[in-house]
Amino acid sequence: MDADQTTQQLLSAILQTVGRAAFADDDEVLKIIGSSPRNLAAYKMCDGSRSQTAIAKAADINAGNFSRLVAKWEAAGILCKIGGPGDIKLLQVYKLP
Repeated sequence: MDADQTTQQLLSAILQTVGRAAFADDDEVLKIIGSSPRNLAAYKMCDGSRSQTAIAKAADINAGNFSRLVAKWEAAGILCKIGGPGDIKLLQVYKLP
């Protein structure tokens, strides 16, 4: 494992620990995500390896609707965007089983 992978894994663990501290349980996060199975599937795909467009397509969610969901999730603190211009990926803060 190289240093970049190790750093990424450590940062991910820290981020998820912070998420667990901010939200008491899965039910709180599920309320923010919404009741749609597609929303839950999309949120679980936000592992830092996929773009917003790729996730929307894979989850079969309209791009405009998913954009609004991402904005809502980011404002609620359960999702963040990582990467630079032209290479932004979505990363869940609160990992769900």
